[in-house]
This record gives sequence, C-alpha cells and structure tokens, in this order.
Amino acid sequence: MLKSEWFNWVFFLLLLLTSFACTNNEKDDRLAGNDWPVYLGSNGSAQYSTLKQINKENISLLKPAWQFQAGGHDVNNKSQIQCNPLIINGVLFGTSPDLKAFALNAATGEQLWEFDPHKSFEFGTSVNRGLMYWESGEESRLFYSAGVYLLAINPKTGELINGFGEGSKVSLRKGIRL
Repeated sequence: MLKSEWFNWVFFLLLLLTSFACTNNEKDDRLAGNDWPVYLGSNGSAQYSTLKQINKENISLLKPAWQFQAGGHDVNNKSQIQCNPLIINGVLFGTSPDLKAFALNAATGEQLWEFDPHKSFEFGTSVNRGLMYWESGEESRLFYSAGVYLLAINPKTGELINGFGEGSKVSLRKGIRL
C-alpha cells in the first residue's frame, strides 16, 4: 500500500470515529466532556473515549457518516501530516498535508472554514505536527506552525488573530543561532 493510500485510510477512519462521537442524540455530548481537545485526546494522553455508542455488538453495523478530502498531498511524497484532529464543541479542527487549517461540523462533515497560510506567508514544505486549542473566558485561539512560523487563528472564523506576534505570526527561529 502506498503511503498516500495509508494516510487516506487513517485519516478517513479518524474522521469516521470522530463523527460518531459527535452524533449522540440522547444528550449533548459536548457538555458531557466528549470533546477531543488535545493531542491523544486528553491531557493525560489517554487515547481513549468514554463514549459508549460503539461496542463489540454493533461495530459490524458501522457505515461512514461522511467523508472529507483535505487535499494537499504532494505526489512526490514531500508532504507529511503527523497529528490528529481536535474536536471542540462539536467542531473538528484539522490540518492538511500542505498546512492548510480547516474546521468542520463534526456531525455532518460540512466545512466551516479553511485557512491557507501560503496566501499570507512564504515558506517551503514542512512537517505538520497539528493544532493546539486555547481559551480563556470569551477568547479562544487555535495555534499551529507553518514553516518556521507559529500562527494564531480565530477558531470561529479561520482568520489570523491580529496583534499576535509580528504581522500575525511568531518566528520560531528568531533569537536562535543556527
């Protein structure tokens, strides 16, 4: 199996599982703590969900709820993605192999927004290590890196946070001797 096929299957399965995690109609799962807010699911890196809708009796009945093609795969295998999506309040946040960030309705797969860092900054290809979500009161941000820059994005709109760093970015190389 080619690396791109492997990536597509892993990404598809992750999206499938996260969509089931967000479609429980018995109660509002977001209030029950069923988000996937950080890498590996929790601050303790549990890699485990307490959801009970999928079990060994019904797993054979699962069918895809939706699919999303992020695109951005480099056919010459010069792109990588090494992260998992986050789910915050029913919104799935992810990144593509070409470093675009996106938000999806986790229950339906509808794309809410996409941010393309290549339209704002110049940089080459780089490894994608994922996203981090932060909030305090009414303020929230998604952080991720593109090239040598750390970016802060408004998770509701997909726009850069004005006033963050210099020109809406922070250089991860500034002040480091190479």
